[in-house]
Amino acid sequence: LAPYFIHLDMIRAGALQTLQRDEEALATLEMVLEREPDNLEAHYQANSLLYRLGRDDEMLKSYDRAGNASEILMAKAAMLEGFKELEAEGKTVP
Repeated sequence: LAPYFIHLDMIRAGALQTLQRDEEALATLEMVLEREPDNLEAHYQANSLLYRLGRDDEMLKSYDRAGNASEILMAKAAMLEGFKELEAEGKTVP
């Protein structure tokens, strides 16, 4: 089997997000997370997409896969609050 290069899929996911192909970007990030469940950057990007797609429940559940529950809960609350502040300012959620 050929080696799997996570960073290439992360770049691909970013490019797909730029093209507003969010579902494809999310699918790519989910592939990354299957291979690297502790990849915090992939979790962040995936959860940003889930939020942007209006899939808040999925976003909150996906944090449970990331590991340490207390750290995750704090990050979850901070991220959701940050997204709401950005929207209130009329800015685009990343």
